[in-house]
Amino acid sequence: MGNRQSSMPVRRRHPSGSEIRSGFSSLKRITGKNYYFENLVLEGNNVKSLAYVGALKVLDKVGILGKLKRFAGVGTSGVIASLLAADFDCDTVQRLLNEHIDNLLFVPARTPLRIRITGTLF
Repeated sequence: MGNRQSSMPVRRRHPSGSEIRSGFSSLKRITGKNYYFENLVLEGNNVKSLAYVGALKVLDKVGILGKLKRFAGVGTSGVIASLLAADFDCDTVQRLLNEHIDNLLFVPARTPLRIRITGTLF
């Protein structure tokens, strides 16, 4: 056993009395600052992109989301980027993803395309 460190976050108390866990930023630390972000690129597809809804809510609370001008993404992240570019709010994006998650993530298997080439290439 000896000197083995725990992988659990260290818990300590903030002077205000609230609990702080190392590795997590407080919203108070990032709220009220001027951020000059204009672009949002969402990376990842399928289930990974569902985590963006929580991140978008944080960006909205901080005031960054409303200032963004351009959005990009691929796959399911592209759907989220398109909804944001169309000026949907975070709650609507979350509701739409919850309603249509099966269509976005579980595409039925398609039969492979078979091409028959006859003759010579040259």
